[in-house]
Amino acid sequence: MKTCHHCSAGFEVTEADRAFYDKVSPVFNGVKYAIPEPSLCPECRQQRRYSFRNEKKLYRGKCDLTGDSVVTFYSPRSERKILGITKWWSDEWDALSEDQNFDFGKSFFEQFAELEKKVPKMSMMVTHCENCEYSPYAVYSRNCYFGISCVESEDVHYSLQANKSRDCLDCSFCTGLELSYQCLHSVNLFDSRNCQDCENGSGLEFCVDCRGCHDCLGCKNLVNKKKYIFNRPVSDEEFARVKNILKTTSGRGSFSQKVQEFFSTLPYRAHHNINCENCTGDHLQNCKNSKNCFDATDLEDCAFAYPLPMGAKDCQDIHYSLKSELVWNSMSAVNNYHTAFMLHSWDMKDSYYCDECFFSNNLFGCVGLKRKQYCILNRQYTKEQYEELVPKIIEHMKQTGEWGEFFPPALSPFGYNETVAQEYFPMTREVVEKWNAKIDKSVGAYNHTPVQYEKFNWSDYESPTPTVEKVITTEMMKNLPDDISKIPNDVLNWALTCEESGKLFIIQKPELEFYRKMNLSIPHRHPDIRHADRMKLRNPRKLWKRNCGNCGTAIETTYSPDRPEKVLCEKCYLDVVS
Repeated sequence: MKTCHHCSAGFEVTEADRAFYDKVSPVFNGVKYAIPEPSLCPECRQQRRYSFRNEKKLYRGKCDLTGDSVVTFYSPRSERKILGITKWWSDEWDALSEDQNFDFGKSFFEQFAELEKKVPKMSMMVTHCENCEYSPYAVYSRNCYFGISCVESEDVHYSLQANKSRDCLDCSFCTGLELSYQCLHSVNLFDSRNCQDCENGSGLEFCVDCRGCHDCLGCKNLVNKKKYIFNRPVSDEEFARVKNILKTTSGRGSFSQKVQEFFSTLPYRAHHNINCENCTGDHLQNCKNSKNCFDATDLEDCAFAYPLPMGAKDCQDIHYSLKSELVWNSMSAVNNYHTAFMLHSWDMKDSYYCDECFFSNNLFGCVGLKRKQYCILNRQYTKEQYEELVPKIIEHMKQTGEWGEFFPPALSPFGYNETVAQEYFPMTREVVEKWNAKIDKSVGAYNHTPVQYEKFNWSDYESPTPTVEKVITTEMMKNLPDDISKIPNDVLNWALTCEESGKLFIIQKPELEFYRKMNLSIPHRHPDIRHADRMKLRNPRKLWKRNCGNCGTAIETTYSPDRPEKVLCEKCYLDVVS
């Protein structure tokens, strides 16, 4: 059992883990330079990677090549040069021009931080998209607004990983949805609202774990049912009556409370894994021999892998690293082979400690390179020079305690509160300041990653409030009509006040069109609060051992033993599903 150097929690490194670290370790001139066992527990490793990913905090900036206005991840205080996406991919600049000699009198991370501030960053990662200027990490999508990490989607707004979907709003971790609203972990739904873990259905509202169902309201654990309310068949007249109630905000609120009371009387599934063999985690599909993985499809021999909708093989500690093999401790390492400690780098091979590098191989400590090989800190070397110098750098990093560690949080271009880390591992500014003060006192106290880089950043920068014709206060919000047909087009020029946070938000034109198409009242909560509401419905990405509430069989589940829900093993759950 090891002790995490960050949180002091105990964690286990298995023989399978050690075998994996051996496979991903680099070899130069016949000598393997072993990647050491991690010094951080899985949770702290995840937190560190997520502190480098900003998904929702966007800013207006200027392209450093053209001066044009661009939407960007980076606030004006980030000290990062940025280029518009088209210019970044062009041949009008060359990241090799910012190359550095490796200085053995400095730590690696110190030199990498210097390079990061010199090489221009992509204003935002959006690939093969049309009219998705405000949809970070979107791929092959069109007409999306805050369609974050959406793949092959159209007209999807304020959603996260709503893939192969269209005409959806406020949906997360879904695939194949159409005309759907506020859905979570659902697949192939049409005209559905407020559903979770549902698949192959239509006309569903406030449903959980329903499969092949149509026109059901407030139902749970049903299969192939139609016109059901609270798990009971109803007449067409009764269904129409309740459906009419759900058209108003007050009606939906009252119905939602009754739903929660009803659901509390029903059992829960231990996990939502489909067609998996020898796997632990939740929301896995077609996976094999993978442990502690979540929200993933087509994994094989992986561990500690999170949002991976397109598969990976023989990888550990990765986020969004799709279609990769032999990748360790990386964020968004897409289609990589035999790489480690990578950030937002795609189609890479035999490379380590790189950020925003693409279609390259044999890179070490590089930033912003495209179609290159045998480079160190963006300096070009011959194959022989590269293979001679990298081992010396690794030995130097062993002495400084850097080799085998992911990029420390102080190197992140974002404030902690701007990143996904704040969502999964929330900290207040006071907690961050206390941690940073502790780091200041411990400089030089132990041989590890240069300790000053262990600090977390924090951002106080707020974008200017857009000019609007009218601010709608929380009191005024109460008087807005529920009937969307009575909301004038002028709402597009108003700033609405969130009833929960007090933050102002605006309605976009495609959003208003969606509410009208779906006959929904306009929201009273800020998009960030609506996202947080959905995330609260999810269990943590953590497994506990407990017993099936029916047969007593030992199970692993995301429901902790102290929670009141009756949780069933897969066999018992299938017996009660009707």
